[in-house]
Amino acid sequence: KLYQVTTEHFTIEFSNKFKNGVDSDGDGVSDEVEAIAEYAEASWDTEIEDLDYPTPLDDQDTVYLILDDREFYLFSGALGVTSIFPNGDIYIAVDPYLNDDLMQVTVAHEFFHVIQFGYQGNFIGYDQDINFAESTATWVEEEVYDDVDDYVNYLYDFFENPDYSIFTGVIP
Repeated sequence: KLYQVTTEHFTIEFSNKFKNGVDSDGDGVSDEVEAIAEYAEASWDTEIEDLDYPTPLDDQDTVYLILDDREFYLFSGALGVTSIFPNGDIYIAVDPYLNDDLMQVTVAHEFFHVIQFGYQGNFIGYDQDINFAESTATWVEEEVYDDVDDYVNYLYDFFENPDYSIFTGVIP
C-alpha cells in the first residue's frame, strides 16, 4: 500500500482511495482510517489490557492492519484474515468496505488471531485447531464490542439444517 498511519500498536496501510477520504479534522488522515485505528486500539485495550492476554509484539514493532481494497490478501467474500509475512511479522487484512459494526467486530476478531499467532506461529494443524481459534475469536468480539451481536450471523446455517450437529464445527 502507498500510505500508512502508525498508532501506538498498529500500522494501518491503505491505498489512495482511503487517503483521499473525508478528513473532518484536517489532520491529513481520513475519518474512515481514523475510525479503524480506534477500533484496533480498542481491541488492544480490551484483549491485552483488560483480558490480560500477552502482547503479540515481542518480535515486531506494530501489528500490520491492511485495508485490502483489491482483495490481494483476502479471498472473495472474506471479511478479514490474519497471517504471517515471510519475515515472520503477523498481519491483519480486512475488507475496508465493511460497515462500522462489521469493521469493529472483524478487527477485534482478527486481532485475537494475532494473539493466537503470537503464542505459536502456524498453530492451525487440525480442524479442531481452526474450530477453537474461530470460536474464541468470535467470543472476543462480544467482549470488545458487546453492543454488536455479529455472532448470531454464524448460526443461520445451523438454523436451516436443524438435523446437523453444531458440535462438528463444520458448516453444512
